Order: sequence, then C-alpha cells, then structure tokens
Amino acid sequence: MLLISRIHSGEGDENGEGKCKRLRKRVKEEPLLFERQSGRLAARRESEQRAAAAELGVAEVLFLRHPDGILENTLALRHELAGIIRQHRPHILLTIDPWRHYQLHPDHRAAGQAALDALYAAREWYIFPEQLVDGIEPWRVRQAYLFWTDNPDHWEDISCCVDARIAALLRHASQVGAEPDKLAERIRQRARETGEKPGYAYAEAFKRVEF
Repeated sequence: MLLISRIHSGEGDENGEGKCKRLRKRVKEEPLLFERQSGRLAARRESEQRAAAAELGVAEVLFLRHPDGILENTLALRHELAGIIRQHRPHILLTIDPWRHYQLHPDHRAAGQAALDALYAAREWYIFPEQLVDGIEPWRVRQAYLFWTDNPDHWEDISCCVDARIAALLRHASQVGAEPDKLAERIRQRARETGEKPGYAYAEAFKRVEF
C-alpha cells in the first residue's frame, strides 16, 4: 500500500501523481489530505479530489478536514496519523519535504513533519499504546519519498503516465484556472527538466528515506 500525505487537494504539480500512477497495479493507494476549506467550496474541492484520484486508479481518499493556514504538528495530530498508519499499514509514504529551504507555508512544513513523526510513532509499541486493540499492531513503513525537496536522490520515470498526471490535475477545476493547455505544457516542461539528470523523457524527483 502507498499512503500519500499532503496538505491541500490539487495543490502544486510535483506531488507524486506520476509515481502513484506507476504503482497503481502493484499496491493500494490511499491519499490522505488535510482539507483546507469549509462549506460549499470544501465540498467542491473534495469532489474534485476524488475525480482526480479516479484518474490515477486510487482506491480511497481520506479527508481529515483541518483548517487551512493554521495546521500545527501537535501531539494530537501525530496520534491521529499514527492511528491511520497502523490501521491501513502502508509500505510507502509520500509526503512534503518539511526541511526544504525557505519553505514559508506553515501548513506544508507542519504536514510533512507530522507525517514523518507519525511514521516513527506508528512502529513503536510504547507510543500511543491505547491504539493497539482489536488486532491493531505497530506498523513499520518501509520507505518515505519526500517531494518538493532540495535534495533529490530518486527520480521516478513517469513517461508512461504524464498524461494521466495532467488529467488528474485538471480535475481540480476550482484551482487550476481556465487555461488547461498552458497548464498541461507547464507540467510537461517541468517533468522534462526533472528527467534530464536521470535520462528520462519525463520524471518526478524525491528524497528517498529507507527504514
């Protein structure tokens, strides 16, 4: 299973959509999002996110619905995320690199750090032991891939699925604007540039951490 933790639905174009699509036939993907809006806009954003997930073959999307702009890496959030990891038992975690230089958005820093702190907590018997009931046990995630990183050491070849990545992003109509052709070309251009170092036509870059 692949667990994707990110703060905003549809935000950015380097969130691992291509890697998610490549893994679709081998794992069950469950993107996990901290939703940022309220009311009718939130409902629309969630609908768009589910449509985008369907483009990638994603099995399920979980919305935690934390308010936008004020997310903090609290013990309560770590508890919540550790419980999700223990319940769904992912082998791979994709999340934002919280150590990216000059990452000014506080939600981005908090979401990445919270996901990684929860990854550590989920594997230990003595952390949040009240969760270990009804067959739930500690769980060790095998790998974490950090996107939006300054220090990539893994490049995923997405040449086979760059069109699916673009199609997924275009499902976020309330966020991407009314010029889909320009957006698609921008995505392709950035993916081409990312692919130059490893020699791929299109690629996504990550910092990979093994556990």
